[in-house]
Amino acid sequence: TQAIARGYYDRQQMPRYIMGCSGGGVSTLMEAERYPGDADGFIVGGAPTSAYVQTFWAYVAQHVAQDPKRWISPADMARVGQVIMDRFDESDGAHDGMIWDPTRIKLSHALFPFLSAAQYSTLERLAGGLPAIEGSDVSAPGYWLANPALLGPIGLGTAAPPWTDATRPPLFGSTVLSMKALRGSGYDALTQMDFADPRQREAEKAIWDRVGGYGYAPEKLAGMMRKGGKMIMWTGASDEAVPPAYTTNYSAGVRRLYGAPSEDFFQSFFVPGMYHCRGGEGSPTDSSRAMLEAMQRWVEGGHRPTEILMTNAPRELELNSTSNTAMYVSGMSKEKPATTKAPPARSYRICAFPKVAQFTGATGSDVNDARNWTCKGTMAP
Repeated sequence: TQAIARGYYDRQQMPRYIMGCSGGGVSTLMEAERYPGDADGFIVGGAPTSAYVQTFWAYVAQHVAQDPKRWISPADMARVGQVIMDRFDESDGAHDGMIWDPTRIKLSHALFPFLSAAQYSTLERLAGGLPAIEGSDVSAPGYWLANPALLGPIGLGTAAPPWTDATRPPLFGSTVLSMKALRGSGYDALTQMDFADPRQREAEKAIWDRVGGYGYAPEKLAGMMRKGGKMIMWTGASDEAVPPAYTTNYSAGVRRLYGAPSEDFFQSFFVPGMYHCRGGEGSPTDSSRAMLEAMQRWVEGGHRPTEILMTNAPRELELNSTSNTAMYVSGMSKEKPATTKAPPARSYRICAFPKVAQFTGATGSDVNDARNWTCKGTMAP
């Protein structure tokens, strides 16, 4: 196909790009790790993750199901988000309705007097993730809670347990299907899984090892590096499905393994305010286009992206495909024809990890103008 394309377009080179988010991001990362010769640039969104994120979803669901008083309603989760925004909004130097570095968020029960102790234990579990225990390293990172309004209904359900198919958390709903497929139709993670038992966790690990799922690791990028390929990995900093810390962990692993030369083939970015692959109050609307253009400049012009400019110009997006059960996105959002030519209300300077934008404009300057932001901050790994 390369020979045909080069001949048709009369070009010596035809750079190839693969991009996707969520399920599409998983596929793109798998392609880069296993078949690095398939493309010159890989744009990986909403990934990496691991099979144990489903174990984490079950861990949270079981905690709530065992005591319905632990359930946090969507309305209260929205209040949690507002408290966090009010408390940490200016940590980047500007009051702009966004938390650019969610690693700065520190929780305490005193911040949320409207939550009972039982409810706060659920918030801690969402933020703390699934910790490893003695005898098993099966674990998962927690959520950053920079914009948790959507995490409420998707992670905890729309009503207190006992849940119906209509009210149970969609994230746990996908776990139910996986566990029944892998463990048998009668398996119930809410009552049968003992997360304190390392033997059960290792049994979970053995199941996923057997079916060959989610084996992503930075060392598997060696082939892409040797072939001269490039990767941009990105995620929404308010992702409500896949904890963004998966991306920080992978990115930090790349730097540890390959050192400074890794900047010539791998860069990662966090889009402030963005949910899973798209959306989120105040977030950019052209992230997919901006990532692709940055990759083209890198591959075709040799310009390594240390920052990417985005905007929230009016755009209407549609998903390539969705799963109503899992509420996942496969592939990337497609942009519908513009119905308005209104200028963007905001531009954003998105910095390559671990750098993060901070407001450095003069007093009174526009927080919505990317020119008043610079990559001065550093996110915690």
